[in-house]
Amino acid sequence: MNFSVFTNQKLYQKKILFEKLRELNKKTKSGRVVLKIHSRWVDELIQEFYKSFSHNQQNCIIGLGGYGRNQLNPYSDIDLMILYTKLDNSIEKLSKNLSDLMYKLGYNTSVMVRTLKDCYELSKKDDTIKTSLMDSKYVCGSQKLFYHFECVLKKIIEIDKTSYVKTKIESYQKRHAKYGNTVFILEPNIKEGVGGLRDYHSVIWIYKAIFGTKNALDMKKQNLMTDFDYETLTSALYFLWRLRNAMHFVSNSKNDILYINLREAIANDMLFYPSSYFSAQERLMRKYYYYARKMQDICEKLINKSSAYISENKNPLIFEIDNKTKVVNNFIEFSGEVNLNNILVLFYYSIRYCIPLSFETIHAINNANIVSQKNDNLTFKLFRMIFSFPKPIYKQIYQMHKSNLLNKLIPEFGKIYCLSEYSMYHKYTVDEHSLQALYFLDELFNKKTDSAFIMRLQHIFLSLNERDLFLIRFAVLLHDIGKLKKQKHEVLGAEMSLKISDRFG
Repeated sequence: MNFSVFTNQKLYQKKILFEKLRELNKKTKSGRVVLKIHSRWVDELIQEFYKSFSHNQQNCIIGLGGYGRNQLNPYSDIDLMILYTKLDNSIEKLSKNLSDLMYKLGYNTSVMVRTLKDCYELSKKDDTIKTSLMDSKYVCGSQKLFYHFECVLKKIIEIDKTSYVKTKIESYQKRHAKYGNTVFILEPNIKEGVGGLRDYHSVIWIYKAIFGTKNALDMKKQNLMTDFDYETLTSALYFLWRLRNAMHFVSNSKNDILYINLREAIANDMLFYPSSYFSAQERLMRKYYYYARKMQDICEKLINKSSAYISENKNPLIFEIDNKTKVVNNFIEFSGEVNLNNILVLFYYSIRYCIPLSFETIHAINNANIVSQKNDNLTFKLFRMIFSFPKPIYKQIYQMHKSNLLNKLIPEFGKIYCLSEYSMYHKYTVDEHSLQALYFLDELFNKKTDSAFIMRLQHIFLSLNERDLFLIRFAVLLHDIGKLKKQKHEVLGAEMSLKISDRFG
């Protein structure tokens, strides 16, 4: 078949395919099926091309990256590798024709040409290359050569795996810092941002290096992940895949940022409808924040566990705070009854000893039925002790929010959870903005500055008594509590704050 005719034929088929995939993405609850169908279509495209236009079939074409994982969103980049044993004109021609085909079909494609030795030597020098080879699959060509590649890949994965895992964990932490260490920003990057798809990829790469697992299901089968964590992770993953599909279709190009001006179209494409309280795009964003936070929580837990697997000290450092509370590897764990007052005592310990609660403890708090538990004077006293403690408390209040304790203690605060505000002055959701304000207030404890104004603020802040410290922190937390009603929020918020303050004595 003529190359030009083949290309035009496939271009038409791709157009029809994308129309069907877009309709399928609207109806399905999981974006996974769209990714698999698209990946399979590209498989068949390359296989047909190879059969028709390759004159030397002793080489092998391998898919890498997202395509190698069979997770190909509509406009994702496609990474390919031509593996060969002997370089000749046919390899160069194959590479050029394959690149031309993918370009004319609208795919942003990189085609690498390498030997087995290249793969091994380059992976020793560059972890990025090592990672790309870990996400690989056979597409077409010599199966014998691909088998040899898999043997080499096992050796590649073993190359200084401890250093590789440490590098991946550091990269994960730096990426989170770049995106503000929160999922609750107004225009999130759903791939690279906190709670995005890259968090999942990082977990898969790390556990593949340590245990040789291929995916989350493998991890569950090897008891590296609980059934609950697996279900939580996959539900978040399926939603993010579906969302990314819709973002690509609406943008008609690769796009990983949930821009404000595209949200209405994306919400419509995913069949979100307005409710009595929220518009369609607000419902979309609340759903996104919910799943991104789940993704962040599970991946953070798994990556923290991976640090223990590669640690040189295999004996956990343990000391007891009381007969039900102990610190294990710098996390507070609790074995007593999970009731409201015990939970608040845990957060008090966390502030006092500057040690976070463990992921398991946060999960137990999240599942505790504390709404039905009667608030008493001890509850309010413990809450005031936490908010008046003369040390930074932001991390603990953030964990309170993460465990939904804050929303249960202050239902009014729960109503602004994940609430988007379309304003050039706000980068975060309303609840996250309030927590960030508390963070910057607590920065006055340690902030080094030459500013006379800031130094004066520090002097005032550090001289506050316990009651005033509680009041100013509580006021900062509640300062946007009235924004749900979309009226004069400062007036409504002041009225609501007075009622809440009365409850807390």
